[in-house]
Amino acid sequence: MKPGSLVECVHQYSLATLSMEPLLKFPTKGEMYTVRGIYHLEGEPLPAITLEEITNDIRDTEAGWMEPAFPIEYFREIILPPAFVSELEQVTQQPILISQYE
Repeated sequence: MKPGSLVECVHQYSLATLSMEPLLKFPTKGEMYTVRGIYHLEGEPLPAITLEEITNDIRDTEAGWMEPAFPIEYFREIILPPAFVSELEQVTQQPILISQYE
C-alpha cells in the first residue's frame, strides 16, 4: 500500500467511537478510498493512513500536531487487473493513472 493506492474500508466504527469524536469524519465500511499519506507513528506496530476523500482538521494527537490518521489494518488494498485498466482507458479514451501501473 502506498499513496495513490485504492483501498476498501473493512472496519465498522462503533457508535461509541463516533459519538466521542463528533467533529471527526470517519471512513465507512465497504466504501472505497484513495490513500493520501502513510504515517509510521511511534509506539504503534502498524502505520496509519490518511485518505483523499476524508480530510480532518489538524489537532493535538498522541503523536503530536497532525491530522488524525486511520489504522492501516482497517483497510484492504484494491488491486485492479491491468486488463481492466486497459479496457477502461479504451472506453474513456483517457489514460487511467493508478499508482501501481504508472
